[in-house]
Amino acid sequence: MRKFSHFIAVLFAVWRLMPMLCNNLHFPDVIDNKWQVLQRLGAGGFGTVYEVSEVGNEESRFAAKGKSSRICQLIACGSDKNVNYIIMNLTGRNLKDYKNYFRGKDLPPVDALKISIQCIEVIREVHEAGFIHRDVKPENFAVEFTGSADKIYLLDFGIARQYRFKDGSLRPAQAIEQLTKN
Repeated sequence: MRKFSHFIAVLFAVWRLMPMLCNNLHFPDVIDNKWQVLQRLGAGGFGTVYEVSEVGNEESRFAAKGKSSRICQLIACGSDKNVNYIIMNLTGRNLKDYKNYFRGKDLPPVDALKISIQCIEVIREVHEAGFIHRDVKPENFAVEFTGSADKIYLLDFGIARQYRFKDGSLRPAQAIEQLTKN
């Protein structure tokens, strides 16, 4: 199994603040006495993403669950100093950035086909598990370069919904009135 030495931490405030405030919060150098913050990778409307490594564990006890899984794995989550955090395995650049890297150049057709097939396969995996992602876009797919075999990960399940239960039965449809109730 592949072992990860670096992860990403998505940090966000305990209370739902306005998006501009979330990006200006000061986060600790070490999260929960366990995760060393290495660098800021980016920010979104509800949080900031950092590269982190596990403190005091050279080999890291975490590995990807299932070699063939293309879903970015949740490693840990919690709260530290009024900041919630989610730790996930670190992947490569997202497909939008990958495409921008090739701006003005042609992406080799074989690579485009490989990426397309993997995107479809990971969406199928999510559907077979009984969920609908609901936010499929280039920014939510990440490319991991592992030598000659690129691997695609699906990210950001924030608005995903379960449509099928574990026993295979479908979740009952809700009336629009139920969906709009506060």
